[in-house]
Amino acid sequence: DDGFIGAGITDPQERLAIDGALQLGSTTNSNAGTIRWTGTDFEGYNGSAWVSLTSGSGGGGGGGTTDFWQQGLSGGIYFDKGNSTAVSIGTDEENGTLNILNDGQTDGSSYGAYISISSLNKSTASMDERVGLKISNTGQWIGSDSSVIGLYIDAAEGQQLENHNYAAILNGNTVIGNLEARKSAVGANGKNVLVIQPGIAPTAAPDTTGAQIYLDPTKRGLTIMLSDQEILTLGVQKGGMPAADTRTIPTTYTTTTTTIMENMRLRINALEAIIKALGFLQ
Repeated sequence: DDGFIGAGITDPQERLAIDGALQLGSTTNSNAGTIRWTGTDFEGYNGSAWVSLTSGSGGGGGGGTTDFWQQGLSGGIYFDKGNSTAVSIGTDEENGTLNILNDGQTDGSSYGAYISISSLNKSTASMDERVGLKISNTGQWIGSDSSVIGLYIDAAEGQQLENHNYAAILNGNTVIGNLEARKSAVGANGKNVLVIQPGIAPTAAPDTTGAQIYLDPTKRGLTIMLSDQEILTLGVQKGGMPAADTRTIPTTYTTTTTTIMENMRLRINALEAIIKALGFLQ
């Protein structure tokens, strides 16, 4: 009489209360709030489309029949929601394709993202690579004043001691430039070595006051261009220095002049020794 129906229950507290299982079939109607069994999946109609109730189609009320989590060709899974594909962890913001927020409190180390690869690679090919993180940013960008950035670290701060804030720590050999096929960029037994491959020399100073460091293939050594376009090349000069003149200074000079000349010779010889010790002269 109160409009509640009980199946196996004498005092139902909802419109329909069942003591046991409920068997559903399928339907072709489109009434919002309807649940059906298609023969392979449970689906619910949200008012505009049938949405899977088991595959997890994005949450928040659904909006389509697509199962956004799909199985890849090699057995993995991937998320694909067309042009609006975005995955967020710890946040509901979608500033990028992958958004991760870790704003909890911790008493130890914490990581926004942790990548660890320890699988055994049995390949014997010389150019096979095991890469922890590979970034390819090649989409067309029309704006003339815009920039394409592969990796951007916006801020590294929070430690009260400024000298303990690090934007990047590279514990190993680092290469600026590409790797050449079948060639090692680092010499034998090298560790924590910075390698700068030959590039194209800039034709003008930057807009800011920073210095540009590059390896100009037309010069012998590392080149530094300052903001005023002054250029300093750090290299090694092989030969070209005449032998030191050890002859005695003639007595025709005054004592003062002789002392000055001997002091100049002494300082020039000392400077040559320092330059050789630094490796700039052989």
